[in-house]
Amino acid sequence: MKNYKLILGALLLGTSVFFSCQDGLEDNLTENKVYLVSSGLQEFEIYKTGMPSTYQLAIYKSGAVETACTATIGLCSTEELAAYNTRNETEYKMMPETCYQISSSTVSFSSDRKDVNQVVDIIFTPEAIEALGEGDYVLPMKLVEASVDITNDKSMAILAPVVIEPMIYFTSSGVNLNLGLGAANMIQNLTVGFNASNTQNITCNLEVDADYLATYNATSAIQFELLPETCYTLPASVTIVEDMKEATAKIALSVSALPIGNYLLPIRLSSEQYKVREDGGLYAMEIIITSPVLDSKKWTITANTDEPAESAPNGRVEAIIDGDINTFWHSQWSGGWQDWPHIIIIDMKDRSEVVSVDYYGRQSGGDANTKDMEFFISDDQNSWKSIGKFEAKKTPDMQEFDTEDAEGRYLKIEITSSHDGSNNTNIGELIVHGTVI
Repeated sequence: MKNYKLILGALLLGTSVFFSCQDGLEDNLTENKVYLVSSGLQEFEIYKTGMPSTYQLAIYKSGAVETACTATIGLCSTEELAAYNTRNETEYKMMPETCYQISSSTVSFSSDRKDVNQVVDIIFTPEAIEALGEGDYVLPMKLVEASVDITNDKSMAILAPVVIEPMIYFTSSGVNLNLGLGAANMIQNLTVGFNASNTQNITCNLEVDADYLATYNATSAIQFELLPETCYTLPASVTIVEDMKEATAKIALSVSALPIGNYLLPIRLSSEQYKVREDGGLYAMEIIITSPVLDSKKWTITANTDEPAESAPNGRVEAIIDGDINTFWHSQWSGGWQDWPHIIIIDMKDRSEVVSVDYYGRQSGGDANTKDMEFFISDDQNSWKSIGKFEAKKTPDMQEFDTEDAEGRYLKIEITSSHDGSNNTNIGELIVHGTVI
């Protein structure tokens, strides 16, 4: 009997300790609160597309206790906005009700611990806001009530939408193509952008603006003539498809018969759907024809490193002499890296005099990474003569390397460093100037 009493006493003591621990645990748990995820001044862009623009005011529930709750937002009073202006030395005005709608001001959180984020959709009318004219109009919102505590210093948000005119534009103002006499025909990409969320197909018209030539020459140190119509094929338009913000047109250039000289192809952008950004409506393509270019069609090329994991024809060394500056060779990056130097050898098939090399860095991805390189020439690939060391800039633009005039059949490029310090290098295109002997 005595043993039974001892066991019963132990059970009662354990139960008492258990409930005591539970009470202490609940006392120490973080209490449930709600607050605005982004409080204070919130500036954001909305676009005048003829459609309303929705801003999501996010509310967060914190705390360790699994408790369901509700929270309600409301408009701050004019007195509260005036007090905010005084504290922050601002002059914000209350936005009229005609400029916005709030579909539902109350959100509900379940007791599920994962249910911690809810949003209130505030729908703005950009055209109505723009019609207000001058003045800084805002929508001051706050958490007005909740079934749990409200974090006071995160309970108010000053919503300040900035109305933006949706526009199309050229993503680049132009390009300079320094080509040799007899240069191979090529494709030049021309990209048009849109600065807003795109809910429809946008037709962007392209045409040559011959009248712009005089304006261009008036401010240029080099005088240009208009590129003959027989030397290019320009699509009449390019379409930015729904949900996209860019589209690229391809301009076919037939420059092999152009004599030495300076040529300009000024392209004007227009659209019946949207305005054109003031600084983005003209694309100026400069084409400068210089000394002869060696024909690379029958050349072969090898390298001690390339990257077949790139999407063909990229990665392969043949991309260096394929006549397309938009393709690129890349050194190995999958499964390891090639030690320095990275060596590229071109068999020009004919013994030729080399006078200069036009170097194009990789055009895509902002990754023109090749830095230090040296060019060599040889008749037999055994005895090599250095014809120049060059440091390439980190840019996709053409860079002209004037080599020492030299003769030979084989041209070698040794790359010894990169801009980012890694063993990753790449080249868009090499165009060799000279004459076949």
